[in-house]
Amino acid sequence: MNSPFRLASSALAALALFPTGSAIFAAPPSAPTAKHTSAPHKSQAESASKTAAFATIAASDKSVKSALKATDLDAAKKLDGKPGAFTGTIAKVFTPKGNGLAILNFAADYKTAATAVVRGKYFSEFPALSSLEGKQVL
Repeated sequence: MNSPFRLASSALAALALFPTGSAIFAAPPSAPTAKHTSAPHKSQAESASKTAAFATIAASDKSVKSALKATDLDAAKKLDGKPGAFTGTIAKVFTPKGNGLAILNFAADYKTAATAVVRGKYFSEFPALSSLEGKQVL
């Protein structure tokens, strides 16, 4: 499942919900690793933080207004290697077999919008990511 582009940054990425349904997520990207061959990880729902919460921000907030639409792939390609933010509605949260990562799709057809990825080692830093389905996030 390859995206048409990859944003790389040492900065944290953030997902923040706004009023019509809100959320926030952050996970630093990491370098690719060798193929994982040990036992499957716990699911994100099983590993989810019991104390972390998604933040709600106003749609009028500067960070929301300056964010790119998750479906604007041409603009997204220009951000490759640079910090940036996207806004859109999470269509599906998908966890491939093995629970090594969670994929947040901003469109039913993942090829038409940005995709956010949270690696398994960061699952415990977030509330249940499945709660974001159908919610508008930054």
